[in-house]
Amino acid sequence: MVSRRRGALLAFAFSLGIAFFGAKQACGQQTKDKVQAYDEGGTFRITLDVPRTQQVKIGGEIDAFIWDHWSEHRRGKLQIIGQTIEGQVKVQKIFIEPDDRGHWHMRDEEEADVHKGTQAAPAKTSDVYDEVRRIDIDSGQAIPTSQKRTAGTYHLLLINTSKGAQWVL
Repeated sequence: MVSRRRGALLAFAFSLGIAFFGAKQACGQQTKDKVQAYDEGGTFRITLDVPRTQQVKIGGEIDAFIWDHWSEHRRGKLQIIGQTIEGQVKVQKIFIEPDDRGHWHMRDEEEADVHKGTQAAPAKTSDVYDEVRRIDIDSGQAIPTSQKRTAGTYHLLLINTSKGAQWVL
C-alpha cells in the first residue's frame, strides 16, 4: 500500500514538474511572440547626402507608417538615421505600442553622437507621446481622424500631455 501511494505521489510530482516546465516555456514563448508582434517599418536614412526631394518622400513614408499603426492600434517600430548640418549623427527608434495599462503611445528613443571624434559616450534620450494627430502640410490645420489622406500631404503632431510638449515630425 505504501509503495503504491509513493508511486502515485512520484507520478503526481513528475506531472507537476512537466506542467511547470511547460508553463515556463509557454511564458517564455509569449514574451518572444510579444517582441515579434511589432510590424517592422524598416530603417530610413535622412542624411546630408540624401537629396531634399528624397528626404521629403522618406518623411511621408515615415508619417504614413506611424499614422497607420497609431490609428489602427497596431504595434509598429522603425528606425531613422539622421544627420545635422554640423555632421552629428543621430539614431531614432520609434515604437507605436500600448503601455502597461493598455493606453496607446509612441515611444521615441534617440541616441546622438554629440562628441564626434572623442571616446565620450553618445547622448541618449527617450520621450513618450500619448497623442498623435495629423496636420495639413499647407494650412497647418488638424485633419479629422476619419479622413483618408495620402502620404506627403500631412505632417504628424506628437503630443506629450503630461509634459505639455509637442513635436512636429
